[in-house]
Amino acid sequence: SLVIPAYEQHGLGALHLSQLLDSLNKQTGVEYDVVVADSAKDDSIKKVCEQYDVRRVIGVYGASENINAAIDQATHDKVKLMCQDDLFIKHNALKLFSDALDDYGWVISNSIRYDGNLKQIGRTDTVYTHGIIQKNTTGMPSVIGFRRNSLRFDPTLKTICDLYFYHQLYELFG
Repeated sequence: SLVIPAYEQHGLGALHLSQLLDSLNKQTGVEYDVVVADSAKDDSIKKVCEQYDVRRVIGVYGASENINAAIDQATHDKVKLMCQDDLFIKHNALKLFSDALDDYGWVISNSIRYDGNLKQIGRTDTVYTHGIIQKNTTGMPSVIGFRRNSLRFDPTLKTICDLYFYHQLYELFG
C-alpha cells in the first residue's frame, strides 16, 4: 500500500499530489493500492483523488495524525509512505522497496532534492544509527517502507516524530 498524507499546502498541494501520482503511474513490476489521507480545508485534494481514481480517506489536522490516518487504511502487508510533494525518480522504486521488504521488516532509501526546475540541489545518503540521534540522516518519512504493524507516528513529538518512528521500527524489526 502506498500511503500519502495530503493537504492544500498553500495552494500547491493538488499540483504536488498530481505530480506524485503521475510518477506513481510509471512504476513497474509490483501491484499496489493508494490511500490518500486528505486534510485539506478545500476540495482540491478530493478532486485530484477523483481524477486519478485513488482511495481517499478523510484525514485529520496535524502531520503525524494525517500520516497515521493513511497508515490505518493500508490494506497490504507492505506499506510505503510518500509525502505529497515527493516523487519517484526510478520506475522500479516501488519494486525495489517491495523486494527489500521480502527480507526485512523496514527499509530506508537515499533521497535526492530538486528545485522547482528539477535541478538537483542536494542528496541525503540515509543512515540510521540506533540510539544516537546526532548521527542519523534518515531524512523525511518518504524514505521508508515497512511491514504493516501497530506502530504509529507520535503526535506529541513535532520535530523528531519521524526519527522516533524509525527508532520504534528498529526495536520491532531490528
